[in-house]
Amino acid sequence: MNKIEQRLRKIHEKWKHSNQEVSDACRDGAEELRVMSVHLDAANRELEIYRELNKPKFIPDQFMPIGWGKGKDE
Repeated sequence: MNKIEQRLRKIHEKWKHSNQEVSDACRDGAEELRVMSVHLDAANRELEIYRELNKPKFIPDQFMPIGWGKGKDE
C-alpha cells in the first residue's frame, strides 16, 4: 500500500508541474501573440500613412485641361 501511495504522490507531482509548465507556455504564447498583434496594427497604420502620402495629387490643369480641346469637340 505504501508503494502505491508513493507512486501516486510522484505522479501527482509530475502532473502538477507538467500542468504548470503547460499553463506558463500558454500564457507566454498568448502574450507573444498580443504583442505581435499590436506591432502588426502599428505597421498597418504606418503603411496606410505612407500610402496616403504617396498618392498622386489631383491637379486639374494636368489631367483635365479646362476649355475646348482639339478633335471631336470642334
